[in-house]
Amino acid sequence: MSNYQCFPNNSIGDQFSSKLSLLTKRELEIFQCLIKGMSNKEVAKVININTKTVSVHRYNIMYKLGVKNSMEFIRMRNSYYGGDKFYSIISNSSQEL
Repeated sequence: MSNYQCFPNNSIGDQFSSKLSLLTKRELEIFQCLIKGMSNKEVAKVININTKTVSVHRYNIMYKLGVKNSMEFIRMRNSYYGGDKFYSIISNSSQEL
């Protein structure tokens, strides 16, 4: 994630951006699916892993990002970037890993 900023220059954005860098390559892949609104079952099918494995990764992602529930995760994402710009930045970040 060297040249990309996920959020505007502010303390909350910087905190989230640094937390995002804690995600593993697999977690970032699952994170991309989750921010698109996919269910655990859909993610499992796309990535070709077990649904329970997706659940474990989802828990770890939310823990690392400091998010308590899915609604909080969606609100956080929408408050900084909505739509394609956010997805594009995440996609570019995952290609660097």
